[in-house]
Amino acid sequence: MNPRPKPGTAPSEEGGLVRMAIGFMTWAERWFPDAFIFVAIAVVVVSLAAPANGAAPLVISRAFGMVFGA
Repeated sequence: MNPRPKPGTAPSEEGGLVRMAIGFMTWAERWFPDAFIFVAIAVVVVSLAAPANGAAPLVISRAFGMVFGA
């Protein structure tokens, strides 16, 4: 019977794989931004494109309020 590893530690057979996964996770968190930034950019692009297509600022603000407010 194999004893269970202590929480927060990995068995010796998985040490290399765990270190590789942690390294990849660290790299990905550094170089891939959070999804929120893409949403924020999309909101800005739509907000700037709407008046270019002839929408009035009041109509744009009401549309955002209806979608995001309730």
